[in-house]
Amino acid sequence: MKKRDVSYHTFSVFSPFKEITARVYQRHGGFSKKPYASLNGSFVVGDFPSHVEKNRRLVQEDLGVKALYFSQLSHGSEISELKTADDPPPAADGVVTASADIALAMTHADCQIGFFFHPQSSYIGLVHAGWRGMIHNFYGKMARYLASVGAPAKELYVGISASIGPDHAIYPNYPIFPKRWQSYHVGKNKIDFWQMAKDQLIEAGVQKQRIELDTTCTVCSRDYFSYRRDGDTGRSISVIRRKRDADH
Repeated sequence: MKKRDVSYHTFSVFSPFKEITARVYQRHGGFSKKPYASLNGSFVVGDFPSHVEKNRRLVQEDLGVKALYFSQLSHGSEISELKTADDPPPAADGVVTASADIALAMTHADCQIGFFFHPQSSYIGLVHAGWRGMIHNFYGKMARYLASVGAPAKELYVGISASIGPDHAIYPNYPIFPKRWQSYHVGKNKIDFWQMAKDQLIEAGVQKQRIELDTTCTVCSRDYFSYRRDGDTGRSISVIRRKRDADH
């Protein structure tokens, strides 16, 4: 799907809800040069800040929003809630909001971005899940957090971005994974994070048919940035927003 020279992936699980826009932007159509070519959304990888600013503005214009609220990521499993558009950007790898004025955004390369929506309460959320988040059951933690604010897991809809696939998720020091997760070994030192993510959600109470996982491997696909493949590279941008009733 293309618009204004940028390309992105969407999720059919959200298609019944016209108020929701959830997009994983691919690496094409931006201003950055190699090795960050071209729609790099991160200021911390060595790219020219002016290029990153242009890329973020391009996504912002594509979405038709006043601002993007990027989380400050640390590969942890903390969750923060934004109440209003005046709140500072959260320092957390999980963020939620019930405000239609806030477009949540995260950057990533190989890690998963989980998109959450609860129609009844209008909560939306994003999770940035690398291996550290996965071993701390980050998806389950997010489902429990949303339940605590009135968004039960059984009523959630979840999309998961392209990410590193089982053939390339190689961790020689695999004993770092708790025993309960070692059943996801699919070969010598290889981990199936795709299945792990789905199982964490289902175990937390999310209905299987309301989970959509993009099984595009970022290491294999040149449409996405991959730190595992390239080392020095850019970061993709993922965004979820909820429009006001009058806007859709």
